[in-house]
Amino acid sequence: RPRLRREPHGRGPAGTSRLFRHSCQLCDHAPCVDVCPTGASFRDAASGIVDVNPDLCVGCQYCIAACPYRVRFIHPVSKTADKCDFCRKTNLKAGKQPACVESCPTKALTFGNLDDPNSDISRLLWQKTTYRYKLALGTKPKVYRVPFNYGEVSQ
Repeated sequence: RPRLRREPHGRGPAGTSRLFRHSCQLCDHAPCVDVCPTGASFRDAASGIVDVNPDLCVGCQYCIAACPYRVRFIHPVSKTADKCDFCRKTNLKAGKQPACVESCPTKALTFGNLDDPNSDISRLLWQKTTYRYKLALGTKPKVYRVPFNYGEVSQ
């Protein structure tokens, strides 16, 4: 599930901070998938989304420890690993956008197919300066961020 993370920003007055969306980074080289002993952690071939099959998960928490972005957790009811799946089984399956994208009041989130040069996300990446979180780790995250500018909402 996506969360917001508050981080201090600049040298301004006490309490000055900015918010970051904190969710799965959809890594091409996902450590959580590599360490899973049962194959419960996987990348969906059709969408590229990294997900968890709760029927295969034994709750060992290896994937939680391996994720450098700290986005996985143990579901309180199923006691299996869980994370944001970008609404893969619900909205995306119905041809809609993830719920966070649909409900964002400032339209700060864009979701789409990076392999389609005509998609909204591909066009945005050409128009804006972007960065990827913890890129130096070699996980090849697929979530891009637009740098924060004072007076704007962080993505």
